[in-house]
Amino acid sequence: MLLRCTEPGLRLDYFLSQALPELSRSRIKKIIKDGLVSINGLPAKASKQLNPGDEISFPDETDSETVEILPADIKIEKIYEDNDLLIINKLSGQVVHPGIGHQNDTIVNGLMKLYGDSLPDIGGRQRPGIVHRLDKDTSGLLMVALNDRCFQSLVEMQKKHRIKKIYLGICWGIVKDERGEIRYPIGRSTSDRKLFTKGGINPRSAITLFRVIDRNDRFSLLSFGLVTGRTHQIRVHMKALNHPIVGDIQYSSAGRKIKAGSGEVIELDHHLLTAVGLEMEHPVTGNDLSVHLPYEKCPSFSKFFPKPQSIHSPY
Repeated sequence: MLLRCTEPGLRLDYFLSQALPELSRSRIKKIIKDGLVSINGLPAKASKQLNPGDEISFPDETDSETVEILPADIKIEKIYEDNDLLIINKLSGQVVHPGIGHQNDTIVNGLMKLYGDSLPDIGGRQRPGIVHRLDKDTSGLLMVALNDRCFQSLVEMQKKHRIKKIYLGICWGIVKDERGEIRYPIGRSTSDRKLFTKGGINPRSAITLFRVIDRNDRFSLLSFGLVTGRTHQIRVHMKALNHPIVGDIQYSSAGRKIKAGSGEVIELDHHLLTAVGLEMEHPVTGNDLSVHLPYEKCPSFSKFFPKPQSIHSPY
């Protein structure tokens, strides 16, 4: 989760104890010591003095004890790799980093098997090289920094919105506008702290671009661009528009047993949202870098829409 400081001079551990009263001070200090907390993308100490506007990243789920991350044979599909940067295709159902219920079956475990101690530890012991993440059921392109220089550069690039992240999704209903911009602030849900909503608790500005690729009588195929990167942003914004992502059981009541346009009943095990594009300057060399997944890499999409002639960017 991301928290924002609004007062000057507060120590990090004190700020977190006020923001997260359900956790003890000793538990918070241990989580900080284990390298799981960052300020503006950089690792932090408990005694760090905060400034107004600082963004504090705190793990959404934590175990009672932090355990050693063990290497494991996890499927890692490499899409792009050089000496500094790795981009993989995360499969739906894969968890990015360890948390409750997932200690040895995450992408981080697979990365440890492939790269071992060569991965940068600036992101914390349990998130080596991880600069962003995708929800468990969201598939697609995920960046991994292979050294500290790349990690720090990617953090700064994300902070300054210098990375174009393109998603493809299928939503319920017919989206009438050909393209548009969604500007609803997002905050934590008052009824379920694991979910987010338009408005909500401590809402933060959130901007999503969209462009319609195709439509049929029940569904719309859209490309999305993230101007900001809030948790569950696309899913929350589409729910707010009354066009939730198909198969999203957290933000829609429609379930995952769905009748497609052909009349075939499809039983999904994931929601239909995939990160299909990354466009940026290379974080170390500065050269233009554009990585895209083909439509065939979007699980179950073709059951609702045949392969489109072209997938236009929302930017």
